[in-house]
Amino acid sequence: MQVEKTKARNSFDSVVRFTLMGLCCLALLLSASTVTSLAEDEAGQTEDSVSQSEPTPDGQSDSSRKYQWLFRQKTPELPAAEPETSTLLEPLDREIKLARKLYLSGETENAILKYRNAVDQFESILEDIPPGHGLLAEMEQRFVIFDELATKVLGPVHVDPKEELSGGIFHVLERRRTCRRNLTLKKAGPIRYFDAANSLLTDEADILRKIIQLKAEGPSHANRQAEAALRTALADTRKKLLKGTPHYSALRTGNHVSLAELCKDILRKHEMILDFSLFSDRIVVGVITTDRAIYYQVAANRAEIDKGVFHLQEKLKEFNLGSRATFMGHAWKEAGRRIYRNLLGRIPRLPSDKTTVFVIPDRSLWYLPFSVMLDSEDRPFGSDRLISLLASADVLKLTRTSPGAQPAGFNGELLLFESIPWIAEEEVKEPVGASGRKKPAVQKMSEEQRIEHLVLSNPVYPKASEIVILIQRMFAKFDVWVGPTATMDRFREYKDRGDDVAILAVPAAMTDGVVPDRQPCFFFSPDSKGRRQFAAKELFNLPLGSRLLIVPVSWFDVPDKESALGEGPLLFATAIHYAGIRMGMINYSDPNWGSDEPFLSSILKNAAQKVPVTQVFGSYTREIPAGLDASFSGKPPAWTGWILMGDPGL
Repeated sequence: MQVEKTKARNSFDSVVRFTLMGLCCLALLLSASTVTSLAEDEAGQTEDSVSQSEPTPDGQSDSSRKYQWLFRQKTPELPAAEPETSTLLEPLDREIKLARKLYLSGETENAILKYRNAVDQFESILEDIPPGHGLLAEMEQRFVIFDELATKVLGPVHVDPKEELSGGIFHVLERRRTCRRNLTLKKAGPIRYFDAANSLLTDEADILRKIIQLKAEGPSHANRQAEAALRTALADTRKKLLKGTPHYSALRTGNHVSLAELCKDILRKHEMILDFSLFSDRIVVGVITTDRAIYYQVAANRAEIDKGVFHLQEKLKEFNLGSRATFMGHAWKEAGRRIYRNLLGRIPRLPSDKTTVFVIPDRSLWYLPFSVMLDSEDRPFGSDRLISLLASADVLKLTRTSPGAQPAGFNGELLLFESIPWIAEEEVKEPVGASGRKKPAVQKMSEEQRIEHLVLSNPVYPKASEIVILIQRMFAKFDVWVGPTATMDRFREYKDRGDDVAILAVPAAMTDGVVPDRQPCFFFSPDSKGRRQFAAKELFNLPLGSRLLIVPVSWFDVPDKESALGEGPLLFATAIHYAGIRMGMINYSDPNWGSDEPFLSSILKNAAQKVPVTQVFGSYTREIPAGLDASFSGKPPAWTGWILMGDPGL
């Protein structure tokens, strides 16, 4: 019985095993059948979709009409459109993006190296853009990489950089300044230089435009060959341009100066440089003397500093605008105290033995008369020191190392142009009608419109003003042109004359931004063809060689007073330096230049007596009191609005 039970159990196990094997085989067969049917269904759907996607007679498929966002239709075979010029900047954009990514990941040192590469690319691209080209606007948008590099080198805003880092910081900031200058010169459009052949400048610009066009067309064998040929021609043209043109070569290639060289070989014992840089989150001030150089940084809102500068200018101007005067003589003092506190009030006290201070301004600081700033004791910043603006440190080096750069006296020669219509403001207003009722009032004019209206309403000035007669009597030799004779054609005739003192008492408009058709300019009397607008960039082709240029009647045009660039004053300062003018004086706050007779007389009298230049500008500081009485009221002193540019040591 036991044997029979064992056989039965084995037989049952066999049946179960065979049954399980059969079920497994069946499952595999069903799975294969399902996969096959799915594949066939997908194939059928693909064929259906292809057949449904066939274009209809109007050129579009049903599916593309209904689900246009799902499909990428093949573009028709048409001539390739010219790509945007921004594609030329893609390598630069990739470098900038990588630098920012490295910094955000905590790799500060590697990020700084990458930023330096990006700056190298920026300068190389800018060099190969012709003047006035539309690509310059996109370069302006990317100029912020200089700010990013500088702030990374400076470190956290709440920590002052170590003194041993000053050399590297100065190098970065000086490079930022020279690139801003080069960008501004390009944005001004084609410029003629008195020592460079205009035909070569035109050839260079044409070659650069052709190279940009080839790059925009995309890579190809033919384009690469054409670009190589153009690059060879470009190198030859630039070689000819730089040959025998010392002024143009220095401006074009730059005149590199290190911080050690600046302190040891260029600055003098009584001189100091204040190197200002305005960034979005901080203000940086470098104090550079022959003994040491150190940089300070303070957290600040750049827009607030910009507003403070223009608020001070408004307070200085309101006494010269007739009915707009508030008769609050102390109003300008509060603005002067505030801007001093924002710029210098939070850094250690400056050396007291430096009687000449060179200020390297940034952005809105070009419009600031630094002498008028008041410290905590109401002492004007310019009461015991002469303050002059410089575009960059390399300008000072070039000025002092160029031939004939030794201190000398004036020779008593004067060149003066005056084209200011002396018309009372009441005469400009609408006259009273025959019925005795006034005509409807006109809209309120801006200061620029008001001066321009005065000029246009009386282009023929009958006689010289009293201050012109007074100044003319001081000089033994003089050329004075007033009224209808004060034309820009007459002004151009004084090329290479070298008159010591040149006074342009004609309206000067200082635009903040620079583009080919809008930039700083002077308004002379109309010439025989009705032309009267003389752009500041034309000074590059007019070597005056004067020791002092005085521009007493000017206004600035800054559309956005919370984000000023300062390109206009930078272009003007660069132009007068290139024209061989050692010092410039400009006034934005007092369009009635005759009111400054005592102040100007003290300076011009010394110049007429052929005294050394340093003594002439020494009288500038003597006109500024050591302190202001708290009860002072009335019109601000005449010296408050003047801004000096250049090197008073020559």
